[in-house]
Amino acid sequence: MHKIFINGTPLYLLNNPIPSLPQRKDILQVTYKNNAELKDIISFVEQNTASLTEVYLWGANLNQVQADFARNYELIDAAGGVVYNPNGEILLIYRKGRWDLPKGKVEIQEPLETAALREVAEETGLTDVIVQQPIVIADSQGNITFHTYHDSKKLRILKATYWYEMRCADCSNMAPQQEEGITALEWVAPQNLQKGYLQNTYPSIRDVLASATVSH
Repeated sequence: MHKIFINGTPLYLLNNPIPSLPQRKDILQVTYKNNAELKDIISFVEQNTASLTEVYLWGANLNQVQADFARNYELIDAAGGVVYNPNGEILLIYRKGRWDLPKGKVEIQEPLETAALREVAEETGLTDVIVQQPIVIADSQGNITFHTYHDSKKLRILKATYWYEMRCADCSNMAPQQEEGITALEWVAPQNLQKGYLQNTYPSIRDVLASATVSH
């Protein structure tokens, strides 16, 4: 866990400080001391994401920093896919006013790839889909993105989403899962993602698409 989005602001967990960081009010670098202080840091970042563009939290024992950070949240695993059609276009979904990728919560004892394929099928209607490979995400430990949010009970959630490159052979039978707030599905050429799609999505999804199109 190296990069976590808190309300869209990236927080990086490091084992060394970065001396070359610009001295700006929108960039925060903090030394990890203990979990009690970490709770205050998390609250501060949550309350000030509108004015923060980057946050760096470092401690000599990175494993301890990661473990204590995660201890402040309920952990949820999810899985999803970047689906390509035979023309090399990527399938985007439109959910709650933003472009997104099909993904969802992993069920108990469900293999990650199985979960990713199931979520793609449920949210898009596509069933003739195969997993090609995991998508290695920049600033991540493999094919994972992390983001936090508060659920309906105001509990802090840390969601780890595992991403896979996929291909569909028969891409014709699509239907958005409207009960999940998905109102549109659209195939987009990678070179056209800059035409309004990336500007209206989540930062973690931008990371996934950037990594997927680089490796593709």
